[in-house]
Amino acid sequence: GYAIYFDHARRNDPQFRKKLRKEKKRVDRSNASLKATAASEKQLPTDAELDAALQVVRSEDLPATPEEKEQYFMQNLALGEQLTAQDERIGLTLPAALSFFRAMRVYPEPLQLVVILEKTLPEDLFKIVMDLMSRD
Repeated sequence: GYAIYFDHARRNDPQFRKKLRKEKKRVDRSNASLKATAASEKQLPTDAELDAALQVVRSEDLPATPEEKEQYFMQNLALGEQLTAQDERIGLTLPAALSFFRAMRVYPEPLQLVVILEKTLPEDLFKIVMDLMSRD
């Protein structure tokens, strides 16, 4: 009964339609403001945090053989992808960027990898990876 009443009101009553449009606009505005606040709350790492993370990565030993390098590359690339997927929920931007940076350090043609990462990674994460590369 309610479905028939509301369908009839939606089709025939101009005030009811206007009220629905107004409510939809209000909900859309509130969703937009929530997205804007969520984006502003997402903090990028500071210079000190990046420098400290870079020191940790520099202190790690790089693999010697090509097989070890390939395994290291694939392991860090997979870890970076996992952390990127989880980043939306718990904020793992720096660890994901470090994983991609570690993978880039052992890749034979880093510029090719940069082009691929630029197309696939979120903008803020790619910016952090590039910042780490420029500091290294």
